[in-house]
Amino acid sequence: TVGKSGNVALRLALVTAIDRPLASPPLWPHNHTALHHIPGVTRVGVTFNASTIAAESYGVNAKRQHTAFHAVARRWLAASGFVALVLTCAVCLAQAPQTADPRVVIDRLDANFREFNAIGVVYPIAKTDGVVITARYRGTGAMISACHMLTNYHVAFEASRREVLFEVGQTAGDVAGFAYKTVGQIIDAGAFWAERDIVDDWALVKLIDPRSRRSSNVGDRVGFLQIAAAPPATILERPVTSAGYPGGQALGLIGHVNCRLARVDQDRRWRMACSMTEGQSGGPVTLRTADRGDVLIALNAAKPEGRSGIVTADEARLSNLNYAMPLTRAAESRIRRSMAASRCD
Repeated sequence: TVGKSGNVALRLALVTAIDRPLASPPLWPHNHTALHHIPGVTRVGVTFNASTIAAESYGVNAKRQHTAFHAVARRWLAASGFVALVLTCAVCLAQAPQTADPRVVIDRLDANFREFNAIGVVYPIAKTDGVVITARYRGTGAMISACHMLTNYHVAFEASRREVLFEVGQTAGDVAGFAYKTVGQIIDAGAFWAERDIVDDWALVKLIDPRSRRSSNVGDRVGFLQIAAAPPATILERPVTSAGYPGGQALGLIGHVNCRLARVDQDRRWRMACSMTEGQSGGPVTLRTADRGDVLIALNAAKPEGRSGIVTADEARLSNLNYAMPLTRAAESRIRRSMAASRCD
């Protein structure tokens, strides 16, 4: 993917190669370099001179020689232009600055991140004909009570059933391992697209012991995050942490610490200067407070189409900013009501 700076370089190259007026005197029939030099690219040019294409060499008159000259020149110009554009694109790709990944591996047993041990991996269940079969897609979720887990709507409903497999709790000495594996049932959810094109991308899951069918209260052992609606005006430019489990990586919990909310879209989603890649959907965006520790205020949702998802905390270009689903007051109230209606055993 070419970043914005790369696109600018490519556009400049195209202007240089295609749109820049050719210098006087006119290209035909006098000497002229067909393709001008593009900075950073090996010069590609062919010098033509009408006088060197002698009519008697071909036994044709001057008119036919002039026509043939134009045809040859056009072919040379097209070929040279194509080669130069290929070389220019390669240089643009090579010179486009690559943003270093600012995320870190979080030790969930570290005292500074004790609430993060409640963050686990969500596998949507495709079918349960005696055997639990999970979908290929996976996301992230966080315990918000002893038996309730919160994730994205689009993560939980990836499979056909309203059930998920959830792994959570770091094991001693293994930053990437999980101590607990349990099954959960979706008991309430928003919608990927709600009314008036408003995104409400959350799902509430109750963890169940498959044998007893009672609640699986793993939150009593790994802890859980408090939830709170946070008006964006109070969060803008304040440091937050975006965490989750990138797909295909066995590194453990990854977090971008001290990133920020950059702006709010019309569909209510937050645009985040926080790095996020596939697998982190449903992971919490947390705000550290003095009295309640790290509080869940939003969920990672998506990265822009065609972007890497890796950004710095000072990223300001809208096209690079990732998406998060904020926990609104309405969503928080509904989640709390659903938790009360389906209490932990």
